[in-house]
Amino acid sequence: MKKSKGLILLFFQMIVLGTIVFCNFSPTMNIGQMVTSIPNQELSTSTNLQLLWVDNLGGYIRSVAISENGSYIVAGNSEGNLTLFDRNGLIWKYDVGSGNDIYGLDISADGFYIAAGDYSGNLTLFNRTDGYMWNYDVGVNCRTVAISADGNYIVTGDNNANLTCFDKSGFLWNYTDPDGRIMAEVAISDNGSYIITGTAGNASVSLFNRATPTNYLWSYNIGVEASAVDISADGEYMVSSDWVDCNVSFFNRTHGFQWDYKKTIDFYSSSISGAGDYFVSCDGYGFVTLFNQSQMLWDYNCGDLVLDAKISKDGQYFVSGDMNDMVTLFNRNGYVSNYLISDPPNNLAISQDGSYIVAGCTDGYVYLFCQSEPDEVDLTMLLITLLQPETGTIYFVLIVVVIGGIIAVLVIFWLKNKE
Repeated sequence: MKKSKGLILLFFQMIVLGTIVFCNFSPTMNIGQMVTSIPNQELSTSTNLQLLWVDNLGGYIRSVAISENGSYIVAGNSEGNLTLFDRNGLIWKYDVGSGNDIYGLDISADGFYIAAGDYSGNLTLFNRTDGYMWNYDVGVNCRTVAISADGNYIVTGDNNANLTCFDKSGFLWNYTDPDGRIMAEVAISDNGSYIITGTAGNASVSLFNRATPTNYLWSYNIGVEASAVDISADGEYMVSSDWVDCNVSFFNRTHGFQWDYKKTIDFYSSSISGAGDYFVSCDGYGFVTLFNQSQMLWDYNCGDLVLDAKISKDGQYFVSGDMNDMVTLFNRNGYVSNYLISDPPNNLAISQDGSYIVAGCTDGYVYLFCQSEPDEVDLTMLLITLLQPETGTIYFVLIVVVIGGIIAVLVIFWLKNKE
C-alpha cells in the first residue's frame, strides 16, 4: 500500500512539474499565446445579442429611433415610408410621399411623439395613437431632426441654412445662418432648453438657448462639415465629429470648446451619454472609440468602415454598425457581442440602458435586438476567460493541481478500500 501511495504521489508531482515547464519554456505555445491568438470577437460570453424581429420596409433605411425603454421603434426609408413598431412588430405605417427620403427622425422618451423630416423640406409631427398631427414646410431637405425627451420641443436643420424650432402646436422661430451654411446636424437637451448645431461648409458647432434664439451662445469652427453633434440630457456637455478635418470635439455649455481628438480619416458619427461623462465615435478606418471627459479611453477595430455608433443614455453600453454587415455591442470595458445581418447597418439607435438596439440597413431591413444571457455556459470560453495572458500559467497550474489532487485522493481511497 505504501508503494502504491508513493507511486501516486510521484505521478502527481510529475504532472505539476511538467505543466510548469510546458507553460514557461515551450518555444511553440503557452497559455498566454493561446488566449491572445483568439480574435476579440470570441472573448466575451457575458451577454448575447438576440434578434427579436426583422422587417423589410423596402428602399434604403435613412433613419431609425427608439424610445428610452425600448418599447417603441420608428424607421424612415428612401421611399417616403415612416413605420412605427413595438417590441412585437408593426403598429402602423405612414407614407409622406413616394421617393421622399426621410432623413431626419426622432422619438420622445415615452415613444408617444414622433418627428420626421423629409427631402421635400417638410417636418411632420405624429403621435403614437392617432398618427399624423401636422406638417410644416421648412425649406429644401429637412435633413436633421431632434425632439426633446418630453416631446414638447422639436428642432430641424435644412439645406437652406435654417435652424427651426417648434413646439407640439407648431412653428416657434427660425434662425438662418448668416453665411448660408447648411444646417447639417442638430440635437436638443432633454427639456428643450439648449440646442446644438453643426453646419456644412467651413463648419461650425454652435450652442443656442431656445428662449433667446436671435443668436448663439457660442460658436466654434471644427473644419469642413459636421458629421454628427450630440448633447447631454441637461445640456451641459456636447460632442461633435467631422468629415474632412477628422476631429472629435468636446464642449461644455459655459466655456464652449474644451479639446479635440484627431485622426487622418473621416469620423462618421459621435454620440454622448445622458450625463455627458462618456462619448463614442466611429471612423473610416473601422475603429469605434470610447472617450471620457478628459481623454480617449480605448478603441476597437471592427475590420471595416464603421457607419454609425450610438451610446446608451446611462453610458453603460454602445453599439456600432460596419461595412462587414455587423452590429457590434460594447460596454465600457470593451467588446461584448456581435450579430451578422443582411447588409451594412447604416443607422442605429439604443435604449436608455442598452437593453434594446435597432439597426436600419441599406437594403431596407430593420432589425430589433435585445441583450440576453447566454443559453448555456460555454466551458471552452470560460476557460479562455480565466486564462488571461498575464496570469495564464498560474491559473492553468492551479487547475491542474486541483484536478490532479482530486484524482490522487480518489485513487488512494480506492486502493485503501480494495485492501
